[in-house]
Amino acid sequence: MDKLLSERTTELNAAQAFLTRADAVSEAEVVAMIENLNTLISSASAAVSAAWDQREPASGTLLEESDVEGIRDYFGNSMVEQIAARNSVAINLAIQTCLGYFIEQVTSGWGGSQAAGTLAEIYTMISTKGKFGACA
Repeated sequence: MDKLLSERTTELNAAQAFLTRADAVSEAEVVAMIENLNTLISSASAAVSAAWDQREPASGTLLEESDVEGIRDYFGNSMVEQIAARNSVAINLAIQTCLGYFIEQVTSGWGGSQAAGTLAEIYTMISTKGKFGACA
């Protein structure tokens, strides 16, 4: 019983640390950062899509078989058909989706003590020096 009480007390103290601390970044700043990220993803995917659309495949087909299987696994047969037909909207959508997924995978590791390696170092720099001090 003492062990359970000790664990719950530790959890409560950890939770209270977050409740009493003021947000380091305002909601408006977070919204602006996400909008900026969405703009960057859109611009990057448009550039890659345009470059890929101009690509002349060496084998005579736009997609290699290994590419087709990977796209089919994530997006299904109709998306493979649209990309193979050089549908620029489908290509752009697929690239945006992949970039969004990659960014989610990277940022989900930013959890303080749960982060590992380089992400832990970045988190430590930001949390100790502030959002702009870490860039110095």
